[in-house]
Amino acid sequence: MATHKLPFNGPQYPFNQNGFTSCIDTTAVINFASIADAAQAVDQQTITGAALGNHVVVTADIDNAGLRFWGYVSAADTVEVVASNLSGGAVDLASATFNIKVYGM
Repeated sequence: MATHKLPFNGPQYPFNQNGFTSCIDTTAVINFASIADAAQAVDQQTITGAALGNHVVVTADIDNAGLRFWGYVSAADTVEVVASNLSGGAVDLASATFNIKVYGM
């Protein structure tokens, strides 16, 4: 997992208008087990610098097959990546690279 802390560049920082002061940009390879309809799976990632109250954005490099990906900081340096199944049937994705961005306030 490669982690990059993006610099805060004042008004030029793309998320500054919303009060964000930092961004941790990283990736993780995750292979969720089969997820039943209307269920979810959680994968815990250690991301140094993540803090309670930060915003988390999660995307994947594959077709989401009806899953919704999201994340939250559950403790200092710990991000939970969640896959919620809204597809109407069970989904078993292949292993994928997830892009995880943690925005500080």
